[in-house]
Amino acid sequence: MQKATWRWSRACPRATAPPTCWSASASPTRKQGSRPARLESRRRRPYNGRSIIRQHTGFRPPQRAAARAVTRGASMTERAGRRTYADQVDERGPLDEWRKVRLEIDPPVATITLNDPESLNAFSIRLTGELRKALAEADADRRVRAIVLTGSGKAFTAGGDLRQMEQAETGPIELYEFIRREFGGVVQAIAATDKPVIAAVNGHAMGVGFFTALACDMIVASERAKFGTAYIHLGLTPLGVSQILATLVGYHKAYELCALGEVLTASEGAGLGFVNRVVAPESLMEEAGALARRLADGPPRALGFTKMLLNRAIRGGLDEHLQIGESIQPLCLDSDDHREALAAFAEKRKPVYRGR
Repeated sequence: MQKATWRWSRACPRATAPPTCWSASASPTRKQGSRPARLESRRRRPYNGRSIIRQHTGFRPPQRAAARAVTRGASMTERAGRRTYADQVDERGPLDEWRKVRLEIDPPVATITLNDPESLNAFSIRLTGELRKALAEADADRRVRAIVLTGSGKAFTAGGDLRQMEQAETGPIELYEFIRREFGGVVQAIAATDKPVIAAVNGHAMGVGFFTALACDMIVASERAKFGTAYIHLGLTPLGVSQILATLVGYHKAYELCALGEVLTASEGAGLGFVNRVVAPESLMEEAGALARRLADGPPRALGFTKMLLNRAIRGGLDEHLQIGESIQPLCLDSDDHREALAAFAEKRKPVYRGR
């Protein structure tokens, strides 16, 4: 009988005997029969939310009331009240139909439209799931050589759906998993495809919406477009926007934009170098489509390598920066300052921050 070999998974603790979460399909990196000191993980990005938050911030995430009750001997019913990211995915349902996003393929161009105008195309778990699916399908379709990303209604996207995140009744660990998979997943899908992605920004691109536009390869903006980090007004940090902005406009201007949360017009964005074209609102999709077809006529492999080289040069540290930002943001979302920012916004008053 052939002896099974094992691959180490960082999800499991070290053990002398193969635990059940090892897989019997790979061989060790050292000679057969010896226990390897280090084996490659099958997971692409193994993580433990609490340990990653602690690693990058030096902070132990606070437990919420439900979690504290568990440590005091609470019942299983009380523990079940805390919703996980998996619970939110189950409630979202299968992505078997387009509800919040439209995907239109007119070879060689695919147009992806964020289609939830009532919420200003806010990044809910349903919208981001459909957006990642649309990007994956456009990337896999050999007829498609360029992608246009735009929004319906008055906004490109207002950013994260904070109302949904507040109502989720989750702690920092669950928020970290949501941000990493949903927000970070969209940005990484745009960066990962070899095909050029053009953001056709029709209105406000705020918060993670601004980040999404910056992650694209070119930005064509309507004269009505507005760009802003917005995070600081909610007691939050700017995730990966800070890395891209610092690279594009320098530390001091990036700090101004992130720390003051100022909103930029399309013309100001062009002046800073991150907007490629400013056009009349009625010409936006025509201009973006023409630019996409021009890119689609180019050599696909050379364009893919060009994107890779530029990303390495400009965004080489984005993955690490994203992981740090994704670790910090849940702490801010769980802070009193963030709750005060939301309350002040609802009550139309100036927030009073206390550093808690």
